[in-house]
Amino acid sequence: VILRLNANGSVDNTFGTSGQVPFDGALVSLIALVITPDGKMAGCGIADQGNGKLFCAFRRNADGSADNGFGTNGFAYANIGAQPSVTRLAVQSDNKVLLTGTVFISSRYDLVLFRFNANGTPDTGFGTSGLVMSKLSTNSAYGQGNAIALQQDGKIVVAGRIANAGPTVYVVARYNTNGAIDATFGSAGSTKFNF
Repeated sequence: VILRLNANGSVDNTFGTSGQVPFDGALVSLIALVITPDGKMAGCGIADQGNGKLFCAFRRNADGSADNGFGTNGFAYANIGAQPSVTRLAVQSDNKVLLTGTVFISSRYDLVLFRFNANGTPDTGFGTSGLVMSKLSTNSAYGQGNAIALQQDGKIVVAGRIANAGPTVYVVARYNTNGAIDATFGSAGSTKFNF
């Protein structure tokens, strides 16, 4: 459910029904929500449509109603692999929606990015059919994006972590607008920190 509060903390009864917009089973979990450049809302989570868990993005109008110009009834889904986990999203100035998180592929978890077009279809000009997978370390068994931000030039910055048997290593990576790693950033596109 999304609940909207007034500036003084009281429930905004002009939003949805008594301040609430439920999702009626469309999502297994709602992870993050942002206000888009055009004043709408976009969010992300994990959905289960009966064929496994999926990355899910949604758009709502300012009054809480579904944005029917995005996906189906305001929801868009991406089957990116086994055991997906989405953690954050960012919305570009052209209303394309970027998600980051992790997915299990070939005995390891990799940090992933996925981009939807403004209408909710996968952005085939980004990575492979909208999906970018980043190992960022040849010996790590786990990678996850935990935060995402957009630079003014459109490049994408992701902060996350990678781990193997040893201590967790924190990582910041930068990607070009097409999803390719930006080799001019850090060492081959990323900077790692072991605190």
